[in-house]
Formats: sequence, structure tokens, C-alpha cells
Amino acid sequence: MKTVGKALLIPALCFMFVGCSNKEPVDKKEQETPITFSHEEQNFEIIYMYDEVQEYVDTVREKTGKSNETVFIEKVFEPFKKKSNMEEISLRYTFDPSSEVDKLAESIKDLEKDKDTTSGIIKEALLKSAKELPGKDKKYIIFPANPEIRS
Repeated sequence: MKTVGKALLIPALCFMFVGCSNKEPVDKKEQETPITFSHEEQNFEIIYMYDEVQEYVDTVREKTGKSNETVFIEKVFEPFKKKSNMEEISLRYTFDPSSEVDKLAESIKDLEKDKDTTSGIIKEALLKSAKELPGKDKKYIIFPANPEIRS
């Protein structure tokens, strides 16, 4: 009888420890924090929307049955409204969802590699402009370009 008890106890303990794990899923990416800095009385915030656009790309690739437009609104436009403090805007959006998700994903990878350089250039330009044109606090939200829009 003792052996049967041990045989039942060991799997029960295994399930208990597995169920009590504090670890989050490995593929869960932590949201990037904005870059903030100040010049005199003016505060600046640079927010990159690369993660949100990558979520759009990943969801479109999964072929969930939702239209690209619906996925774009969910994954990109709604987070943009929250981050920009423009939750009350009723315009559909000024950004078009891309159907060229492979090109968009490649663009995000390239931009991620150069993010430190890009942030430095943006910060330098903002500091120069703040010296010439002081003003209120500003938020700058950075998106990868839609590959379908040709300049």
C-alpha cells in the first residue's frame, strides 16, 4: 500500500510545482520604456511603436481571419491613442495598415539595430530646436514607414 501512495504522491507534487511557477512565458516581450530627457523647463519623450507594429505583423501572418485593418486598429492604433494621450480622437486613423508584412518586419529589424543612433539624432535635433523655439512638454512617437508608401 505504501508503494501505491508514493506512486500517487510523486506525480501530484510534480503537478503542484509546475502549476506554481512564477515564470512568465519566454516569448512574452517586455514593453520598451520611452526615452525621456529635459532641456531647461521643457520635457521630451520619445516613444517607439516598433513592438506594436511587430505584433501587427505577427498577427497578420497567423491568418486569424481578421482583416488587416481590424488587426491594425487593435495592435497599433489603439495603443498609439493611449500613448499619445489622444484617446478621444474619433478619426479612424492617419496610418494605413500594410499588407507587405514581410517588408515591414524587415524594416523593423533594421530600425531596431540602429535605435541607439536614431535616438541620439532625434535627441540632438530636439535639443537644438528647444534652444531656438522653447515651448511646452512634447511627445514624439516613432513608427516604421509603411513599405507600400513610396516617396
